[in-house]
Amino acid sequence: MRWLSADTPGALALDDRGVAYGDGLFETLRLINGQIRFLEQHLDRLEAGCNALGMTGVTRARVHRELTRFGVRQADADWIKLIVTRGAGARGYAPPRHAVATGILSSGVLADMPERWRAVVCDTALPDAGALAGLKHLNRLPQVLARMALPRDAQEGLMRDAVGDLACGIMSNVFVVVGQQVLTPDLSRAGVAGVMRRFVCDTIRVSTARVSRGALQRASEVFVTNALRGVVSLAQADGRTLPPNTPVADALRDALKAAS
Repeated sequence: MRWLSADTPGALALDDRGVAYGDGLFETLRLINGQIRFLEQHLDRLEAGCNALGMTGVTRARVHRELTRFGVRQADADWIKLIVTRGAGARGYAPPRHAVATGILSSGVLADMPERWRAVVCDTALPDAGALAGLKHLNRLPQVLARMALPRDAQEGLMRDAVGDLACGIMSNVFVVVGQQVLTPDLSRAGVAGVMRRFVCDTIRVSTARVSRGALQRASEVFVTNALRGVVSLAQADGRTLPPNTPVADALRDALKAAS
């Protein structure tokens, strides 16, 4: 496996399949004092994605080592982004038989955002992902289009699947509290299975289901999760102002602090 970063500079091959076809995966990891939060869970997802794409030569131990080495050198950073492509290959969709994967590492600082977010339902829908459902692959054009259309006073957009049910946020997973149930969309058709989504489902009882847009109007709480921001309550969703009390999300934020 070949590695590129600010610490190990080099040129990305002009025929890299990540650029040519989106043939690869990525992980965005929260960095706290040089330590990566939920590193093993990120590696679990990366490993599953590599297996699903038939991407060989990406060993868990090597990726762990490179991420750890890179992280301890990023004293002022809040996040690391890891991109793994299948590597260089000749023209055509069929990958070379012995491709050498490329790992690309970058880091940065989180921008300031409100404590509670305003979210709108996006006009851009996610296509049925088939075998790619749940994977954090490099093909993110629906999210790009949705983000371009996001109002300036909104921090997140809620995306629907091909039949109109909620799937995920542009950059997050979604949870809706209705009555005594905490619901999160089933990702068998579309969406990414986030590491923070896994944390929530491991911490409290969550029902995975088809979640209609109408659930946003009945909810006592709506919150979103991602690896960098943790658990974020929505102040407004789909034009509705949500109650200020957020006991479920508050408990999860406390659990996340304890786990970190």
